[in-house]
Amino acid sequence: LLSVPLLVFSATASCTLSFTVTPSKTSIEPGEAVSYAVKLKNTSKTACKSASYSMYYAANESFVSALPKATAKNYYWNIGNLASGKEYSTTIVTKHVPSSAATIVNQACATADNAMDACDRTVVSISAPAPLPVPAIPLVEEPIAVIVPTAPTSATPVSVPQLPKEAGVWVWDSPI
Repeated sequence: LLSVPLLVFSATASCTLSFTVTPSKTSIEPGEAVSYAVKLKNTSKTACKSASYSMYYAANESFVSALPKATAKNYYWNIGNLASGKEYSTTIVTKHVPSSAATIVNQACATADNAMDACDRTVVSISAPAPLPVPAIPLVEEPIAVIVPTAPTSATPVSVPQLPKEAGVWVWDSPI
C-alpha cells in the first residue's frame, strides 16, 4: 500500500489568531477563587470567519461567572467574524474545589473557519493548607489521679469486663 500526501488548497484567505489565557494568580489557597483574562486577537490582514473559543475547566475547580457571558454552557464563546486587528476579551472566574491535586490545569482553544486553532494552557498552584496548631501539653509533676482497680463484689453490678486484680493504672485495656 502506497501513501501519498494530499495537498488541499483553499481559495479563502486565512487569518491568524493570537490567543492567551492569563490567571490572576499563580498560587491560591484551597477553596479560593481565581479569575482568568482571556484574549483572542486577529493578527492578520484578513477577517477571521466564525471565530470562537472554548475553555476546558479542571476537575478541581467550578465555574463562578464570566463577562461577557458564555454562548453555551459556561465554556463556549461564539464570537462570529473577527475583523483584522480586532480583539475579543473575556474574564472568567472559577473557584477551587478541594481535592488532593496540587494544581489547577486548564486548557482553552480558539478557532475560526479560516484559521489554525490556537490553544493556551494555564497552571495555578494550590498552597498546602497550614497545619493545625498543636496545643501545648503542660508537664505535671504529680499525678492528677491514680486508678486502682479492684475486683467487683457481688453487691456491685458490673457491665464492663472485669479489670485484673493487680494494682496499677489501665487505660483502654492497656497498661501505662
